[in-house]
Amino acid sequence: MKLKLIAALLCTSAWLGLKSQNIINNTTAQTVAYWEVGNIYKAAVTETNEGVKKGVPFKTTSKGSVQIEVLDATDTTYTLEWSFGKWTTTPPVTDKMQLAIEKAFEPIKVRYQTTETGVYKEIINWHEIMAASDSAINGILATITDKPLRDTMRTMLPLMLTQQLYENVFSKYIVSFHAAYGLEYKLNESYGGDVPTPNPWDNDMPIMAQYGITMTSLNKTTAIAHFSVVQEVYEDEAQKFIAAFMETLSASSGQVPDLELQLTMKVEQDINLKNTWPTQTTFSEVKQVEKNKAQKQTIKIVAVR
Repeated sequence: MKLKLIAALLCTSAWLGLKSQNIINNTTAQTVAYWEVGNIYKAAVTETNEGVKKGVPFKTTSKGSVQIEVLDATDTTYTLEWSFGKWTTTPPVTDKMQLAIEKAFEPIKVRYQTTETGVYKEIINWHEIMAASDSAINGILATITDKPLRDTMRTMLPLMLTQQLYENVFSKYIVSFHAAYGLEYKLNESYGGDVPTPNPWDNDMPIMAQYGITMTSLNKTTAIAHFSVVQEVYEDEAQKFIAAFMETLSASSGQVPDLELQLTMKVEQDINLKNTWPTQTTFSEVKQVEKNKAQKQTIKIVAVR
């Protein structure tokens, strides 16, 4: 009986060991998160924005840090807290509206949940985020000395700084960070399909895009896998929404811009399948509404010890 009990314990121990790591073969690998409460992930962040505004080319580069802490873990979810460190921007930010927003959001930590495998689910502290948004609005209004303009902005800003806007902003960081989790991949095989993507003109009516994710390399020895994600709006979807937008301008006497919608998002990510954290993640997005006026944003998150 004692020998049987020892054998059973050994089998259970071996099974638990398998359950706490991703299974890696020569051409396949799992990307399941095995985190524990108190785990902390730290990374350096670089964000670059470039394009053309009012006919003048621009490029800004911001550098900072991010920390992710595992607050809770259950059989079905992880609860994580994402906080940003101090940022520096080149050239320095001088726009009063942007400075007011940055000041209001400086202390905010984003708490969100994933599935038990690490797939992003939802942000759970919206009350804090929207309180910071109200603070940002008050900060912006304080910079406007012209009373009629201030009164107009008092009405407009709550319509502009919405939960949908912040979801779009945070998704560039958090959703792309979790993009590869939760599947078993076969090397060079693409997974995906049609997904809704934010509409630059109407938040209530998303535009359908083609989404695909591929494990493009796998090192069994180091347990590092590289993933490529591409999401691109279908051309017929783009044309449909351009036509709708042009119709809204038909009654206007102003000059109608030459529109050419392009929305493309890419993520390149390396994941350490042993500790189940990314070693680096690069998000890039090209957004163009007017012809020959594309804007590009690139966010690089590199793990540090």
